[in-house]
Amino acid sequence: MTTKSYKSVLVISDLHIPYHHPDAFNFLKALKTKYKPDLVINIGDELDMHAMSMHDSDPDLFSAGHELAASIAYIQTLEKIFPKMQIVHSNHSSMLYRRALKHGVPKATLNITMTS
Repeated sequence: MTTKSYKSVLVISDLHIPYHHPDAFNFLKALKTKYKPDLVINIGDELDMHAMSMHDSDPDLFSAGHELAASIAYIQTLEKIFPKMQIVHSNHSSMLYRRALKHGVPKATLNITMTS
């Protein structure tokens, strides 16, 4: 087994896009510039997915569709900042699968690409 050592590792957690702090990306860019990490790991909850939650929803926040639409540009920006970022599975990233399971939808159904 080959192991690799890293000089600098950046760990990102709980952005909860699109409800992230307005300075979050500028802060992450500053960390990247200062520490020049050779490994970037996002340990989860990069998306909030509030509207998909099993908990009570705030009616003043985005619907699931609006939340997804608002999140896409932010995720693309994050990917440009850290193109090789590793993302760890988290409770927010599994929300869609957990909702499907609750309603008897097989996981395979979620992998089908829908065309219009």
